[in-house]
Amino acid sequence: MSLIKSISPKGPATELATTAIVLAWHSHKKGGGHAKDRLAASVTTRLAVDNVYLWCGSSQGVDPYPDIPAGIKRTIILPIFMCHGFMLRAALPGLVKKIDEDADNDVICLPSIGQHDELTHMLMQRAIQTAEDNALCVEDTHLVMVAHGSVKHPESAQSTRNLVKLLREKNLFAGVHESFLEQPPYPDIMIPTFAGPVIAEGLFLTVSRHYNDDFPAAIARANRPVFTTPTGGISADPRFMDLVCDILGRELQA
Repeated sequence: MSLIKSISPKGPATELATTAIVLAWHSHKKGGGHAKDRLAASVTTRLAVDNVYLWCGSSQGVDPYPDIPAGIKRTIILPIFMCHGFMLRAALPGLVKKIDEDADNDVICLPSIGQHDELTHMLMQRAIQTAEDNALCVEDTHLVMVAHGSVKHPESAQSTRNLVKLLREKNLFAGVHESFLEQPPYPDIMIPTFAGPVIAEGLFLTVSRHYNDDFPAAIARANRPVFTTPTGGISADPRFMDLVCDILGRELQA
């Protein structure tokens, strides 16, 4: 079974009462948190879907699989992952297989959130807002996207490189660059090489150790002024809920 679905086949709309949505979220703390709960509540209210489930996990463990009730004809899974890491490689296939085996319905697994154009647009908006708030000339400013990375699984960085490529193609900033906390290129090595202002965006969905400690520490080691985008993690931005609902809304209408 393919885990990536790029284009939804057109057909008659499925009744919302017989549709389930699973938000698969990477979290170092099992069970999720307030940001995940708010997102699930927003999806339930705005899309009028009663059967919305959170499923969270990391390499430290995963939640029990959601129990999809009888009568559901279609289950849509949206992976809330920023990179091709453990959850996408190892955990998500088990979720898809379990739902497919236990429920008599169509299982649709959408591309992970980091692969959607809506996220690229939101990140660019955040960077431009940061430039404007600090009276920076966008054309003279370098934008550095800082992701987790992995020496053990360097292939997980490809999704970040793809994202940066899309941002770079907009030709708004002096340069758009990928960097990683745990594999080269490192932000503290890269940033001092740039002339002109630098804005850094941490590609972390929620407030975590990486967001609170590792990301600011790496920026500080650059030993030069660096502007950062609005705090709280990407999912704290109100536009994040909008883009998740837009992505799921399109699939519900397919």
